Amino acid sequence: MLEDKRNYLYFVFLRSVLNDVQTAIKSFESENSNPLKLLNTLTTLIESVSQRILMPRPVNRNLLDPITDRDINPRPYPGYLFETAHHNLDCEILNAIRQCCSAFLLQLFKELQQRLPDNYKQLELMALLSPEEAIKPIKSNTIIDVAEILGFI
Repeated sequence: MLEDKRNYLYFVFLRSVLNDVQTAIKSFESENSNPLKLLNTLTTLIESVSQRILMPRPVNRNLLDPITDRDINPRPYPGYLFETAHHNLDCEILNAIRQCCSAFLLQLFKELQQRLPDNYKQLELMALLSPEEAIKPIKSNTIIDVAEILGFI
């Protein structure tokens, strides 16, 4: 099974993707974790997966926006190890493997989107109220955004 080049390509691809997912899962399994850091971990994972499968997009795009067919990259980059390991494979087989990898990434992206709360932007802004941010000598002006969300402005 491992000597088959097709299976090896799947494993190489999955290793690169699932390594990031496993890191995120371990942070969620921690008993005394900071909810804001968990939110940051989840958004970082979604950004990582979206960079693999979606066309380049503006930085400030909402992660919960539904994806359309024109958002999906027709030839996503599966990774360096995948690209170097596909020697002596027929183009049709390679394209079929790429399609399966793309379908996996797309499904993973949709599943991660479902786990992200609708108000994640507001929760990220609440990080400004954390003790670490409060004791910093140089404060950012984004606290105004928090005041607007809370209805003080």
